[in-house]
Amino acid sequence: MTSDYAETVLAEISRAHRFAEAGKFMTAVQSFALARDMVVDLADARAVKRAVAKDYAGFARERENFRSILAARAASGTPVVVFADSLALPRPLEKTGANLGCEATYPWLLGDALGGRPVDSFSQRYFTTDDVVAQLTENPKLGADADVLLHVGLNDCSFRMFMTSERLALKLLPDDVAMQIVKFAQLYRRQIIRLLPSRQYVQPDVFRANLDHIVLTLRARKARRIVLTTITLPPVRAWLGTPGVNMNYARYNEHLRLAARQNDALLFDLDREIWSNAPLEQMSDDGMHLSVRGHAMVATRVAHLLTKPVRRQVAASAQVVQQRPLAALSLEIIRDEILRAFQMIDAGKPAHAAQIFADLRGMIVERADPVALREKIAEQRVPLRAAREAFRVAVAGQGNAAQPLLIL
Repeated sequence: MTSDYAETVLAEISRAHRFAEAGKFMTAVQSFALARDMVVDLADARAVKRAVAKDYAGFARERENFRSILAARAASGTPVVVFADSLALPRPLEKTGANLGCEATYPWLLGDALGGRPVDSFSQRYFTTDDVVAQLTENPKLGADADVLLHVGLNDCSFRMFMTSERLALKLLPDDVAMQIVKFAQLYRRQIIRLLPSRQYVQPDVFRANLDHIVLTLRARKARRIVLTTITLPPVRAWLGTPGVNMNYARYNEHLRLAARQNDALLFDLDREIWSNAPLEQMSDDGMHLSVRGHAMVATRVAHLLTKPVRRQVAASAQVVQQRPLAALSLEIIRDEILRAFQMIDAGKPAHAAQIFADLRGMIVERADPVALREKIAEQRVPLRAAREAFRVAVAGQGNAAQPLLIL
């Protein structure tokens, strides 16, 4: 780490702050993006690589410790494999007692709800579908002859101010320099999201391809029931600071719904469950993680899905699944989003309602069949053109010899 490196980054992020204070937000966020790139590009590459590896190793150790606690329980019957992120783990302050708080999480409770069946939980902070694919690739027997719950997606889809390497490389900078970058992201999050390309750990098309890959891999291993879980929308207080959040989560959730339907998997609509029962306080104070009640609810709902009669399964294929075009929004999604908008109106939050409506409106057009949309527009124009021509004929019949006035 050289002083020149830190000074170069500081000079750029200071420019970003000055531009933003002057209201030049497009230039400001471009300057912020350059400073963010510098954080990694000008750093010691080996130090960044070590930091990333150490970060992942720490999360992986926690995952394996949790697995070992679950594996130590007396269990019998068909195994259940859970792929999840931090929503399946105890919160840091809840890691107490002999089992480090695991007995209050839904993987533990799921085993109880299923009569003592073994649960192998690959639950890791920052886990994505990329990580699930990697786990399945590394372990060719994982998921074989088991029921499987896939509860990831939150980390895939969330808008990111900093990718993993950037987040960790910030720690290599002097604190005052790093804080200037973090402060800009906090102050101008809306402008960054609106004016710069979106950044997610897993882009939507890759997310969908991962879902197909995961389900078909598990099918090839003769997995029994496969349950996909929708992603829970963040709390209302996060919406205004994150333009397009509703549309973004709806897009990923629609991929989950399509993947479940087209691959004959089961769907647990956790997002609807949480929002439809908000008074039950199934989320923790941060609005993102499950409360004790939430963990109990997930265990109950998933156990119900896993004890339903096995449906006809889609034959596994060794061939790569062809990417399907984006399907039109289902009436179910449209209804849920509109109801959510009305709930915000009733709660006295018109700005939130307007954002939900705007996001949904844009997504309906984005997902529409372009050919059918053009045909519908042309169809609507036919009577308008007929009326226009009738008006022209009527005006022309007046026989006014004065200088004509062209009206467009």
